[in-house]
Amino acid sequence: MKYKIKEYPEILEKVERMGVEELLKAVICPNFTLDKNRPDGNEVAAFIHPTTEETAKTELPLLNKDKKERTLIASDLEYGTGKMIKGTVGFPSLRAVAETGDDKLAYQMGVLTAKKALEVGYHWTFSPCVDILGNRRNPIVSIRTAGEDADTVLRFGGAYMRGMQD
Repeated sequence: MKYKIKEYPEILEKVERMGVEELLKAVICPNFTLDKNRPDGNEVAAFIHPTTEETAKTELPLLNKDKKERTLIASDLEYGTGKMIKGTVGFPSLRAVAETGDDKLAYQMGVLTAKKALEVGYHWTFSPCVDILGNRRNPIVSIRTAGEDADTVLRFGGAYMRGMQD
């Protein structure tokens, strides 16, 4: 199995049939905010940046209303839902969690992030960041990833993913 999408068996079945290129075409899409634009059409994939919990709960279901094939709703939830869904709980970076040395915290972060994401209507997240930090001055990767070596990144990134999947 490529991915775990337990809550949506029909989406899992669709994803299992797709190759990587086809899958990427289905989930990578133009950025829009539900507060301002409501897309229409059957081939829309949604990458939602930031919105409110209330808006997500009321607007996201409309993207799949009367559709045979569900639109996959995705977002980048590396710090929990707090940055992308205003008013929900956010967490420190994965790097900060790795600094504690306790991968159970990364696991719990994944569990809580997935629960809230599912509650408001998200199907997918592009997280955690599993880049290996090669340059401490990198403004993008420096705190998004768990560390500078594969073992640390796999330990904490893996714990986060397992938490989300469980």
